[in-house]
Amino acid sequence: MMDHTQSRRNQLTLVSLVAVIALMIAFYTGALYDYSAYVQHWGKLLDRGTPSYAYGPAFNLLAGVSMLHPLLPKLTFVFVWIISCWYLLNRLAVSGTRRSWMMFWYLALLFNPHCWIFVVLYGSVDALVAGLCLLA
Repeated sequence: MMDHTQSRRNQLTLVSLVAVIALMIAFYTGALYDYSAYVQHWGKLLDRGTPSYAYGPAFNLLAGVSMLHPLLPKLTFVFVWIISCWYLLNRLAVSGTRRSWMMFWYLALLFNPHCWIFVVLYGSVDALVAGLCLLA
């Protein structure tokens, strides 16, 4: 039987490994799907264009982040998704969730194809909104 400290260390190692892989994939795939429209919008906004977009004024704040690097907001979305997964897994572990259920939650949160496609590849801003709601 694994002690609590070793289990937490293994959890952090797995989440860190997934984070590194996800951030690398997000960076090297570039602007895909809606993210290319986000970058265009932020570019127009930075060129003193009209700040109008379906996500509202908070979305426009990401224009400043995109000035540093066009993919930095996408990497932020991935980072928030990973932190949200870590937070949920940590809460489940602390609550005494059985090992068999923990395996399910690792698969459901960290290896969910939906998250890998829409967050890591496409850079959907919805990951930022969902993660911030969860962590609030």
